[in-house]
Amino acid sequence: MNLPTSNSDASISLRDFFAGQMAAAFVIAPKQPGVAKPDMATLAKMAYEQADALLKVRG
Repeated sequence: MNLPTSNSDASISLRDFFAGQMAAAFVIAPKQPGVAKPDMATLAKMAYEQADALLKVRG
């Protein structure tokens, strides 16, 4: 896997990075009895909501 470098044209925003990390955490989170796993569109929305919250706190 090639990660973007300062000399690369490919980059992601900090918001996208945070959302990706949150999405990964949501996918691997342990299942709780009686709690349905959200569909992927909902999971993506939740990940970006969390990313936005992190950026707000970051300032």
